[in-house]
Amino acid sequence: MNKNNIIRIEDLDTPIYRIFPLHRVEQIFENRELVLVNPSMWEDPFENFLLRCNCRTEENENISLEGLADSWFGQCWTTNADTDAMWRIYSHDKQSIRIRTTVGKLAHALWNESDPNAHHKYFIGKVQYQRREEIESYLTNTSLYEILFGGGSNLFADMLLTKRSEFEHESEIRILYQELNSPIAKRFNGLYRVNIDPHDLIDEICIDPRMSDSLDVDCFTKKIERTGYKGSIVQSDLYSISIDTIKMKPA
Repeated sequence: MNKNNIIRIEDLDTPIYRIFPLHRVEQIFENRELVLVNPSMWEDPFENFLLRCNCRTEENENISLEGLADSWFGQCWTTNADTDAMWRIYSHDKQSIRIRTTVGKLAHALWNESDPNAHHKYFIGKVQYQRREEIESYLTNTSLYEILFGGGSNLFADMLLTKRSEFEHESEIRILYQELNSPIAKRFNGLYRVNIDPHDLIDEICIDPRMSDSLDVDCFTKKIERTGYKGSIVQSDLYSISIDTIKMKPA
């Protein structure tokens, strides 16, 4: 991937993670694809703050940015290897698994070298976290003209890599794609599918640490193995402790 399409990331070997329900991981192997979603499907309204705005002309007419908003798709990952918060947020039923890859592998999977417009369409970047006041101040003091002619797709991508400081614990990395030819998300049902080789992409699969029944862990492991995956399959030891006794008196 072109270095201009890699935003705020220095080390492409940085491990990154994403938690999926088991059936989604099975689909990744079966369909050999990752599914990116339109930013309108993200819950926090400040995550795609610019694309939700209307633009007002000098004649005081409103211009919707819906067409531009519909052209973008993304998927969120994290540099957090194993945290209580991430498991609880993204594995509500304690039945999900986490996959590990690297920034470089994910960027390579997204990038299409044969696409002459690739440098306008494919991005990976580290999310920057800002206070609400900083985001609102930016919107108040910036014009659409400055954005369009001061950075284009790269600047829009950077804006989709901005989130409120309340979410800083998520430590996100995002892949982003802009569809230039037919920028209407509805044509894709809000989804964009990236063809991948999951066996090359995925370095490790990790089972939810709260899955306590060994039979369930074994069942999950066998289901993963049936996909043909030959890599490491482990269960998170986030809540494990190896010491079960203490001394009665000091030595």
